[in-house]
Amino acid sequence: MKKKSNRVFLASSIVSLACYGSYYMPTGFLPFLSLFSIAIPLVLTGNLLLLLTALLARKKWWVFPAISLLLGTNFILESYAFNTTSQSHDFSLLGYNVKSFREHKRYDKFSGELINWSVNESSDIKCFQEYSTNPRWSALDITSKMINNGYHAHVFKAKMEGDHAPGMAIFSKFPIIHRGLVWESIGRPNACIYSDVLIDKDTVRIYNIHLESMQLELHRLRKIKNLFSTSTDILSRIIDGTKKHSQQIEQTIQHCLSSPYPLCPGRRL
Repeated sequence: MKKKSNRVFLASSIVSLACYGSYYMPTGFLPFLSLFSIAIPLVLTGNLLLLLTALLARKKWWVFPAISLLLGTNFILESYAFNTTSQSHDFSLLGYNVKSFREHKRYDKFSGELINWSVNESSDIKCFQEYSTNPRWSALDITSKMINNGYHAHVFKAKMEGDHAPGMAIFSKFPIIHRGLVWESIGRPNACIYSDVLIDKDTVRIYNIHLESMQLELHRLRKIKNLFSTSTDILSRIIDGTKKHSQQIEQTIQHCLSSPYPLCPGRRL
């Protein structure tokens, strides 16, 4: 029993190191390795439980999960941030995937409630993903509604078919002095746009980012028939999606590095 418990602690440390290392490895080199980084929250939780168990049982192997947690501190700090400082030019920002303003789980019906909330919500800057607007129908002319509410608009429409093809939008109560496109995914509603916003005497660059979906369709796993082929297809989509994410993030980072202004993401990467 003692040898088995020792192996558990040792295996946990090896898995932890593998997951941490995969986070820093370029996905273009070995895409499947980046999948290990998805398990980092579980690894941190597991190491915490192992540490508490070892301490309560007074096992000397507590040092392994303790070291693993220390090595993972950076991931914890990146996940949680505390800001107690306040400046005179603070502003509020909303980032929201509005799903083309459709009803939940329905693509054939627009949600008046969601449209009204999005228009009347009081944030100074709003970044919408999968944004849809139609100037030919007043009920769906969200851009005009936002402008009438005092917002400056930067709207990007994806290269897709249909009047309601979704895109991206940045609305700001502060003047937008410049706007642009970083990258787009042809035939998909995914893109990265930016707006340079003048706040008092300072200019801040706002990024609105929508990475490409992996389209996993996990509900297919409920069917036992063809389970292997379905699982293989999903794994392939994860690897392909990871490659695309890596390329899109790299393009975004390179653009951020060239910015002459302070940055503010309107959507997490």
